[in-house]
Amino acid sequence: LATITVGRKILPEATWVCADVLAVPDLGLGEFDTAISNPPFGNIARTGDAPGYTGSRFEYHVIAIASTLAQFGAFILPQASAPFRYSGAPYYTEVRDRECAKFEQQTRIQLGPGAGFDTSIYTDDWRGVSPKVEVAVCDFAERAVRAETPPAPAAARASPVLLAPHAGARCSEVRLKPDTTYLGRKPDTTN
Repeated sequence: LATITVGRKILPEATWVCADVLAVPDLGLGEFDTAISNPPFGNIARTGDAPGYTGSRFEYHVIAIASTLAQFGAFILPQASAPFRYSGAPYYTEVRDRECAKFEQQTRIQLGPGAGFDTSIYTDDWRGVSPKVEVAVCDFAERAVRAETPPAPAAARASPVLLAPHAGARCSEVRLKPDTTYLGRKPDTTN
């Protein structure tokens, strides 16, 4: 709760939601332009499955949920979960392990490279563990079977929403950097 109190002071224009990320589709938040996330990585305990994905990687559950809420997504993923290798590699290659292929087959979500930057240049900036990561993006609007959500009321479209990072998260676990999902809306200019 203390983190949300501080967050509200830093970003008072944001709508702060502390919830299990798997419950987000049922919160009636409406549709967003962009979802940005640095989700927890790996086989994390969760309360269920995201729409369309039944595998073990939590980061893929977050992406599947984001696809029901946003038109575009950008995600920091462990290199092993990305369908490509670029960071720290001599050149770009497409690589999909079995779980990545399962995610793509079940959800029809195709992740691609972000802005094409090598995240390995930040390896020395990590505190403690320094996982190899990639920035993966997806244009969910191009997905054939994208779940539709009703548009948010005009007053709500101008504020970003910050969500707790993982299943069973307590409010005190909301962060602005690691393990946080940000959903952003463009300001409504029709009024």
